[in-house]
Amino acid sequence: FDRLLEYHPTMRPNIIFLDPMHEEKYGKSALPKFKIQLARKLVGRGNEEDHTQLLQTARTVATQRVVFKKPSNAPTDPSASFSVSGGRAVRYDVYKNSNST
Repeated sequence: FDRLLEYHPTMRPNIIFLDPMHEEKYGKSALPKFKIQLARKLVGRGNEEDHTQLLQTARTVATQRVVFKKPSNAPTDPSASFSVSGGRAVRYDVYKNSNST
C-alpha cells in the first residue's frame, strides 16, 4: 500500500479485498493443494497480529470499504460493519470507512 501511495498519492482504491492465508481449519484432515502448500512455505501464513496490521493499513488507504476474507469459524469482529457468508468454509467481513457514503 505504501508504494501505491508513494507513486499515486491521490489515486486511492475505493475497495480493497484482502485474502490472507489463514491457519489450518480446526478438524480438517486433508492437505491443501500442492501449490497452496508451497506458497505457504515460501510466504508464510502470518498470524493474527499481522492480519490486524494489514486490515488497519487497508482501512487507511481504501476510500470506501475493505473486504476481509476469513474462515467461517473465525471469531467475529465487532468492528466489522457486516459479514457475508461465502459458504461453509469462508465468510467476508466488510469494513465501511466512516468517510464513505
